[in-house]
Amino acid sequence: MKTDRRRDGETERRSVFFSPSLRLSVSLFTLLLALRAFHAQTPPTLADKPNTIQCVQNSPVAIDRWQGEYFNNPELRGLPAMVRNDGDGSINFDWGLKGPNADCGVGEDDFSARWTRVAPFGAGVYRFTVTADDGARLFIDGRKHLDQWRDQPAAIHTFEAPMTAGNHEIVFEYYEHTGSAMARLNWAPAPCNATVSPSRWRGEYFNNRELKGDPLLTRDDGEGFLDLDWKTGSPGADCGVPADDFSARWTRTVAFAEGVYRFNINADDGVRLYVDNQLKLDQWMDQMASYSVEERLAAGNHQITIEYYDRMGSAAVKLWWERHPCFANVAPDHWLGEYFDNPDLKGAPKMARNDGAGPLDLDFGLKSPGEACGIGADGFSVRWTRAAPTSAGTYRFTITADDGVRLFIDGKKRIDEWRNQQPATFAADVALQAGNHRIVVEYYDHTGGAVAKVDWQLIARAPALRRPR
Repeated sequence: MKTDRRRDGETERRSVFFSPSLRLSVSLFTLLLALRAFHAQTPPTLADKPNTIQCVQNSPVAIDRWQGEYFNNPELRGLPAMVRNDGDGSINFDWGLKGPNADCGVGEDDFSARWTRVAPFGAGVYRFTVTADDGARLFIDGRKHLDQWRDQPAAIHTFEAPMTAGNHEIVFEYYEHTGSAMARLNWAPAPCNATVSPSRWRGEYFNNRELKGDPLLTRDDGEGFLDLDWKTGSPGADCGVPADDFSARWTRTVAFAEGVYRFNINADDGVRLYVDNQLKLDQWMDQMASYSVEERLAAGNHQITIEYYDRMGSAAVKLWWERHPCFANVAPDHWLGEYFDNPDLKGAPKMARNDGAGPLDLDFGLKSPGEACGIGADGFSVRWTRAAPTSAGTYRFTITADDGVRLFIDGKKRIDEWRNQQPATFAADVALQAGNHRIVVEYYDHTGGAVAKVDWQLIARAPALRRPR
């Protein structure tokens, strides 16, 4: 009986345990356990923790503010456990031995973060400073500029980058392994890299004599003539430019009126001059010297570049220019006289001057027409050019010369008396249409007196055209 009752009791207990209502309760309990296990692996949201921090933004972070994405692993893998608005200032987090937010699954070790924003910049060079414990990377417009992705104590990393004016995307990636955690980022215009207007001297200074590599210092050296004297000092010791064995390049755009200019340079030591990227002076050697370069420039903007190096001792460079005193700007309806220091019109003229708008009437006697410009009293030559308006008709051109002379009208030779001779007069009759005509007179003096005279007059008007009936 005892045995039967025990069996009956076991049978009774089994039948109760497996009743339909009990089986439903067990199923619900199992489902609840599964949901709790899933919930433990899912980042909490505002609905989960209505009275605590929000782990994921309900709305997107504005592009001009830092979107902070925090991961519960050090490799930025998967979906972030926390996304938040980290403001529009610098990144400046020092968590110490804590983490960004344990409630959101981002603990004190083995986490990573990515901050992204679009920031406005003015044109110029900027210095970016990153402090990280442990790894850090920085991207500007998708290009990696800093890669320090390794375990390290709090370390400061800097680099400089040229930025165009406008908006740029900045991405800062960070990971923490163990111990303290710190992530900082800021930027500012580089103290050794100024933004310089093209109309002012942009001075680039190098820590070698060959202008190699990136300049350590870029600064505004003014808009006047270049006049720098460092004596035995450095042009920029705070930026790493030494007092000896440095080099520099200055570039500036200058508006010139048409004419011939004399560029004057004093240098200690080597120096080179470029005009519109064309090398005009090359004295790249140890020295203390002065030079002059003459250059004819068209009206408009021209780029002037000076390259310089200092070997040792004192360092100085000076550049200035002036309209050449021997070269004038001459209106097209005046005689442009180009004077040569030889009797054959060879080479570049030594002097160009305005010889008037009327008839050419020059008698130099036994003197030089321009001794200060290198023209001798004998053995020189001249080319006179002008535009002259005429009505239609025949004109008689009369020339007196001692010695040789030639006359061209609109490119056609009309008189050719290119020989040594006493003062003599020559004439040529030329039919001209109404309008402007180019008159060119070429002349040379051998020895003795020097005379050149040119005039013309109308001797016959062109017959009037009959109108058709």
